[in-house]
Amino acid sequence: MRVGRRCGNTRPRRLGSAGLLALAACTTLPLGGVAAAHSYRLGAIQIGHLWAKPPSGGELLVLGPLFNSGTTPDQLIAVHSSMARAATFQRATAGKEQTLQAIDIPPGEAVSLAPWSQDIRLTGVASTVRVGSTIPLTFEFAHAGRIHVEVLVERSPTP
Repeated sequence: MRVGRRCGNTRPRRLGSAGLLALAACTTLPLGGVAAAHSYRLGAIQIGHLWAKPPSGGELLVLGPLFNSGTTPDQLIAVHSSMARAATFQRATAGKEQTLQAIDIPPGEAVSLAPWSQDIRLTGVASTVRVGSTIPLTFEFAHAGRIHVEVLVERSPTP
């Protein structure tokens, strides 16, 4: 884990209407599902409902929407969890998985963490993780800093 930076505001917050609409556009959830789910904000970065299907072989994908409401690009550069051995960024391209160094979040754009796009892959997930479990993560952004989030393990995103 990197040291030297303080964690940002980690309290869940309601998103503004522009952020909510952008987050809804990049996910398969209906608009009402996003509003009812937990969300986070760290500076210009808005994070919608994060979820994961139950682990398979000690691995799970973290899915959900990210939105940069600012005017400068940012990147998700690291993810830390006490309940997984490692976290990597993956992108599905022409049926192949490609490991990424970071996930780019352009200004004014929504990014969908999804199996057909880019996602966060947790490996070596604790054997106690099952449907209904909550996985604590720390997201580290290049510019916005760090924020503690929770990922809900569920069969499909909460409507």
